[in-house]
Amino acid sequence: MKKLYLFILIATLPLITKAQTDRWKLLYSDTTKKEKTYIDTFRITKLSYLDGHTHLLVIWLRTLSNPTQQGEYVQQADTKVVVDVPNSQLEYKSVLVKYNDKVTSQKQYDEMQWTDIFPETNEEILLNYCSNFLKSNN
Repeated sequence: MKKLYLFILIATLPLITKAQTDRWKLLYSDTTKKEKTYIDTFRITKLSYLDGHTHLLVIWLRTLSNPTQQGEYVQQADTKVVVDVPNSQLEYKSVLVKYNDKVTSQKQYDEMQWTDIFPETNEEILLNYCSNFLKSNN
């Protein structure tokens, strides 16, 4: 019986690992490839209304800065963002920054501060992803 449980565990381990790697999808990276930003595909939430805005998505982004020189640290920033797709605007809600898996700062944004998304920016890539998400999930 123990062998059966061990076999099932070994057989399903690659599926569990694959599911975790599929959670974070690469959204964009900078030109030097030092910084990459991923979107959490498991935690996308639709909101119908917030602060006068409609058709919103609440998403999580993870930005990783990889060291390019000896002695540099790996930085990870997890950011909660609300995207207003029809108005091409976004708002940052919270940020958690880690260096080598140690939390160094955390900030919650209480005031509503919507900012415009400009063409040909990383934020426009995010807006396009959110727009396609809304179209495919309606």
